[in-house]
Amino acid sequence: MRHRLPFRLACLITAAAGLSAAAASAQTTAPDHPILFVTQVPVGNFGTVTSAFGNHVASVQQAPRGGDLVLRYPDGSLRFLTREAGYGEDGQQGANAIAVREPTVHWSGEKAVFSMVVGAPTQRYQVKPFHWQIYEVTGLAPGQTAAIRRIAGQPAGFNNVSPIYATDGRILFTSDRPPSGAAHHYPQLDEYESSPTVAGIYGLDEATGALTLLEHAPSGAFSLSIDRFGRVVFTKWDHLQRDQQGDAPGTAAAYRAYTYASEAAGAPTTTDLAGAEVFPEPRTQNDPAYAPSTARHSFNHFFPWEMNEDGTGEETLNHIGRHELGGSYTDGSVVGDPNLTYHVPESLHANRLRLNGSAGLLHFREDPTRPGDFLATYAQEFGTASGGTLMRLTGAPNVNADAMVLTAVTPTGADAQVPQDTGYFRNPLPMADGTLVAVHTAATGQIANLGSTEAPSWSYAFRLKVLARQGDFWAPAATLTPGIVKRVTMWTPDVLATFDGPLWELDPVEVVARPVPTPRRAVLPAVEAGIFAQVGVDPAAFQASLRSQDLALVVARDVTQRDRADRQQPFNLRVPGGTASIGAAGAVYDVAYLQVFQADALRGYGDPAQPRGRRLLARPMHAPGVSQAQGAPPGAVKIAPDGSVAALVPARRALSWQLTDGAGAGVVRERNWISFQAGEVRVCTSCHGVNTLSQTGEPAPEQPPEALRALLAQWKASHGGAEATPTTMATTPPTTAATNVPTAAPTSASTSAPTSASTAVPTAAPTASPTRPPTATNPPPSVTSTRPPTASPTPAATAAAPIVLTAVRDTWIDEVRLDQNKGADTALRVRPPGDGLARRALVAFDLAAIPAGACVRSAQLRLRLTSVSSPSRVLGVHRLSHAWVEGNGKARSGATWRTSDGQAAWPSAGGAFAAAASATAETGTVSGATLAWDVTADVAAFVAGSAANHGWLIQDTAATTGGDFRFASRQHGTS
Repeated sequence: MRHRLPFRLACLITAAAGLSAAAASAQTTAPDHPILFVTQVPVGNFGTVTSAFGNHVASVQQAPRGGDLVLRYPDGSLRFLTREAGYGEDGQQGANAIAVREPTVHWSGEKAVFSMVVGAPTQRYQVKPFHWQIYEVTGLAPGQTAAIRRIAGQPAGFNNVSPIYATDGRILFTSDRPPSGAAHHYPQLDEYESSPTVAGIYGLDEATGALTLLEHAPSGAFSLSIDRFGRVVFTKWDHLQRDQQGDAPGTAAAYRAYTYASEAAGAPTTTDLAGAEVFPEPRTQNDPAYAPSTARHSFNHFFPWEMNEDGTGEETLNHIGRHELGGSYTDGSVVGDPNLTYHVPESLHANRLRLNGSAGLLHFREDPTRPGDFLATYAQEFGTASGGTLMRLTGAPNVNADAMVLTAVTPTGADAQVPQDTGYFRNPLPMADGTLVAVHTAATGQIANLGSTEAPSWSYAFRLKVLARQGDFWAPAATLTPGIVKRVTMWTPDVLATFDGPLWELDPVEVVARPVPTPRRAVLPAVEAGIFAQVGVDPAAFQASLRSQDLALVVARDVTQRDRADRQQPFNLRVPGGTASIGAAGAVYDVAYLQVFQADALRGYGDPAQPRGRRLLARPMHAPGVSQAQGAPPGAVKIAPDGSVAALVPARRALSWQLTDGAGAGVVRERNWISFQAGEVRVCTSCHGVNTLSQTGEPAPEQPPEALRALLAQWKASHGGAEATPTTMATTPPTTAATNVPTAAPTSASTSAPTSASTAVPTAAPTASPTRPPTATNPPPSVTSTRPPTASPTPAATAAAPIVLTAVRDTWIDEVRLDQNKGADTALRVRPPGDGLARRALVAFDLAAIPAGACVRSAQLRLRLTSVSSPSRVLGVHRLSHAWVEGNGKARSGATWRTSDGQAAWPSAGGAFAAAASATAETGTVSGATLAWDVTADVAAFVAGSAANHGWLIQDTAATTGGDFRFASRQHGTS
């Protein structure tokens, strides 16, 4: 057996979430207030209107036409508002066809904004551009007639979604308009699939026409709302990692990745990977910049974020992060330093229910009966139309991140084989009368089209339902509509598709007047205000100067102090000749500079002459007027002896940063993109910011930052006082832990030269007896034996050693020999499909050895190559969505190209599997090598029961010709 599935486990503990006294006693009668919602012709697959990401595209394939904006009154009667106002069509969908999404009710309860796309292809093969635009509806009271108008001043030719009313009358929304607004930057491509994404959060003053970018999100922001405390709360896709489509020779060639020299339209391009990416650490050992001394880094989850309505103060909600909430797994960043670990002692935080990577919290909605508590959907990134389980997160501003608690509203984890027992939930709506409403489908497994392209029949039936408490959890008790059935026909545009059945009911909001929250404003802390006063600089005048140059000021008081929970990166930090914070015996790391990176639109794919958008890459900040210390790495400022930093940075552009040693090698890296607003003065006490205590047992630093004093003094001296305009300063910016988030800034035509991505070498800790620097060691091998290993499960509550499993069935299927079963073969064969000779491998594992109630922290699928061809290829593993039989090589005994078991046909010839690869790996050209794919998200889904375990299909990712690659099957033997 040559395929192995090692994985690590962590304890999963669930808790029941009450809704409040009012909600706990709520009956299943109709809610007291009207509910505004949308209907949607069902649709699945990747990047559709109900997907976790990439859901903003307005084509008919992504957002089938035929839905409406619907108002339900407490007596159960329905009004179809878009139809009243003259929008939408029955039957054949054409020029007046619509799809509708994400309504938000005004504070008065008398009107609402929503997004709508108008139009559909009117003939076969017609390809026309369609865009989501924002509209406002009035006439919601009984007896009134709906009137709908398009919001003036919004970006035309872009997709504008998730609109909400600000407290001052503006409309906030997300849009795929790139920060520059330039056509050659459109669309912005996400950091995962290099697929189109919304680019950030905008604010529109319809009265003046002023459009402001408030937050720049490289991979997207979703589901805006304003809570009772005046915070803009949203989900952001945190995915700061190197480009998996372009960070290694094989993948870069497969996806035809190239890098622009700058953001300019006519910038030259190169396919050379040397220096193409400089931050963060390499993701794969195939990256030319990979070094064994640095752990590989990948990052992918959906977390709650907050900011003020003017774009200032962006941070994760209450500064909560992976250490308190879970999310992406990463090893200690410096290989060989025993102090560094992903593990966080549970005694350091109150939360016991932790999120997995490649998943997160979507559809945030504040509970009106318990301000500061939020309900959300915990969903995987693929396959469930962003449905999952409902969660509650305590997040009032006065709740420290260490005290925040995530609890399950609907069953999860070890309490149920979710969603096999419960179905999928999404769009929670806690109402003012204590009623809990949500969208729900009783379907199990991943969403699938049980019909055809011409006559789709999707397995999910999302309906609005009232939930009632049943024991520790909440469950559907009654539907809120009798079902809204419609027959529509539309060009896809390749075929004429007809849907005839119940529409989905999505995006419910309560129609009720609410008090307008007091808007939150950024306030300069007293410590820093004192320095402004001592130096004699007027903060208001200084900020006005920053706004005039599209700059922000970031300040940190002591970057050597780090939160006690964060041991994934070095925390024994020392400023040469200055302060030090030593939290444990062992290696000490010198930090001399803070280097700031800005997100530049530099990565393209395919033909540069016909670009399809750009992905963002990190480059040392280089916008006009930013800080740059003499002799420092590009985009860097010097750390003051007291550990403080202060720097002028670009506003309205995603930024990240790292602390470096004197040679410019990274020591501690920020893990998120963060934006700052023009004129913002953002103060962080330390890096990673302290929630309760630091690694040295101290509270957040309160000493005046001398770096700020030096910056202000130099600025004042150089420009004649407080009214002068700030210029580049030789000072340093703060490194906060995923809290501050700026917005996108104007683009620049030139880009600073990339810097090395190496990692600093630690020095010995100052102790009474000499110690040696840690040496780089290889990570614990999952398995290097060639014999079939046995599973050795370790209880999840301990630091588990890897469990290694062997496959229970495997085979391969052949596009040429359509009906031959290969279940007895000693090799699994994979070949690209370009010449009609495709071959695909299938493999599955029994996961019964995983302890009940555990969550998977990492998992790899490993296959050993026994025969290779040239050139090297990129192979993807795809989650299988259909049961199959291995067979014994005889006719009709098992899976073939046409059938799943030798008799029953696959839903589509060639196997039924997820369109998006769970992971990819480059084969190389060396026989005997072992390929490994990261399948953590899939195994976690199998264990949690949110996906059926049918194993994986391995195929070549490129539609080209090529040779055969063979892997040892489970029949291969042990030699």
